[in-house]
Amino acid sequence: MMSQQYRTIQTPCIGTCSTIYGDAVCRGCNRFHHEVVNWNRYTVAQKDLVWRRLERVIHTVLANKVLIADIDKLRTGLRTHTVRFNEQLDPMTWVYALLRTFAQTSVSLPNFGVHQRIAYQHLASADLFASTQDEIFVPQ
Repeated sequence: MMSQQYRTIQTPCIGTCSTIYGDAVCRGCNRFHHEVVNWNRYTVAQKDLVWRRLERVIHTVLANKVLIADIDKLRTGLRTHTVRFNEQLDPMTWVYALLRTFAQTSVSLPNFGVHQRIAYQHLASADLFASTQDEIFVPQ
């Protein structure tokens, strides 16, 4: 079980909640509406289940699109650019945080030790994020 002690990020929320507009799944943090509403009432174990579900989904989608060539370069780059990420989760979630942070622009992934797989090399990082979001977000 993950301890809240080491987690610098207390919630997956990024402040762009779409559940208030009727989405069953938030387009910002990818939590279900009931998870957003009840988050502050959840135990550490319940929160951990949500974190792990998000981690699995992100890893599954992104591992097909990118390869982390240098995890230390990724970690350092994220810290340097003050990208909000949870170090205790799978590094693919770190890449997701990087893509999300630069979703409105583009970022050079190799500068962060990340390389796009051949089938996705034609996409700018912003488009890669949009493609990832399309796969992660499950409208209901």
